[in-house]
Amino acid sequence: QGKSIYFTRTFIGKAKREGIFKTDLLKIFYANKTNDVWSEVKPFYLNSTTYSVGHPSLSADGQTLFFTSDMPGGRGGTDIWKCSREGEEWGKATNLDSIVNTSQNEMFPDITGNDVLYFASDGHPGYGSMDIFKTSYVNNQWTTPANLHPPVNGPYDDFAFYIDTELKSGFFSSNRPGGIGSDDIYVFRKPEIPVIVATPALVSGFVKDKNNLE
Repeated sequence: QGKSIYFTRTFIGKAKREGIFKTDLLKIFYANKTNDVWSEVKPFYLNSTTYSVGHPSLSADGQTLFFTSDMPGGRGGTDIWKCSREGEEWGKATNLDSIVNTSQNEMFPDITGNDVLYFASDGHPGYGSMDIFKTSYVNNQWTTPANLHPPVNGPYDDFAFYIDTELKSGFFSSNRPGGIGSDDIYVFRKPEIPVIVATPALVSGFVKDKNNLE
């Protein structure tokens, strides 16, 4: 651990896909450390001028890389993809199935050492805008994503979740009111006693004036 770094660089106005102009194009770069010296930064092999590849998250054993992309073959918007290491190279990218990816946007994956994946989405049921969800890889498939609920999630964009190896504290980003700028970093700590939060529900019906019943 601590011998490799994968990160995103943003390029402005560089997308060339026919019929689409994007103001931001994301690419992944990486470097390795030997004897406390970082190697030259290299581009990830899936980088493109026609779609974005970003938000890399490396598994604890360094053998699987999760990332976000709107490359062809996805389910819509941006999806979460993964690829496995094959020797010194990375293998073919695989789209996570429809349990995780929706027709909207799934972004900012963070894979933990116990095969729990945290990610942000505006396609799964939530509190509005982007919410943070988690899913586990069990019996060769991903479980139904679970919303992290308030106070992590709310009606604004909540994303870029990270939790420590003891699963007790971490960070996430949000543009909720009360911050210093647009997107701010927040810290959280899990309480010793679990907090019970009601699951959001959709309610339909009529609202009437109690006097005239209009």
